[in-house]
Amino acid sequence: MDSSELASKMLQAEQKHKELVDLEKEIVEAVLELKETQKVGKVKVSYTAGRRELDWVTPGQLAPVDVIELYTTRNKSTNWESVCMAAEVDQVFIDRYTEELISVDYATVCKEAKIDPVVLKEGTPSAKISYN
Repeated sequence: MDSSELASKMLQAEQKHKELVDLEKEIVEAVLELKETQKVGKVKVSYTAGRRELDWVTPGQLAPVDVIELYTTRNKSTNWESVCMAAEVDQVFIDRYTEELISVDYATVCKEAKIDPVVLKEGTPSAKISYN
């Protein structure tokens, strides 16, 4: 193939690539409207609704106390370096440098109490083409 033929083929490839990109854009837009994954032959367009941002804490705090307590974790952590620097190691010093970290799994609390989370943000739908 001489340089003239090569240039012609490269321009042809550029045009076909542009056509393919435009066609894929149309397909993706159609799948976004359908809101459903499509598969025809070896072409698959996967639809994803997007990830929503949920607030479990606010409604979870309204759950029954026994349910909240069931999914609450308490961890005590002592800063032993500070305790050891005290003149005497006494329970008073240990207590002074001990923190209780409390965490609540509000998602599980809400699910257990059958409380719906607050939707803070809807997900952004997307579609992706793959050729298998």
